[in-house]
Amino acid sequence: IKFVENSDDRDKVSFDILLEGNMNEKQEILVLDAQPLNKGEYDAYKQPKTVKYQQLKSYDPSIWGENNVLEPVAEMKQFKSLE
Repeated sequence: IKFVENSDDRDKVSFDILLEGNMNEKQEILVLDAQPLNKGEYDAYKQPKTVKYQQLKSYDPSIWGENNVLEPVAEMKQFKSLE
């Protein structure tokens, strides 16, 4: 940081910053319902432009409902969003 003390521009601050970092992101999708398709249904399917999803701020046991595909691990039960 550099402050200009004896100048008319003394209300200005100059910064020279170098930021470095790593970012990791992991996304998972769990499909709980699947139905067989024939070729005609597959060919006729149009992919939607957007897909609805639910973003959780903390662990919610009701999200699992009646599905017993897998048991949420302790890390999932302790999850809380920082935002």
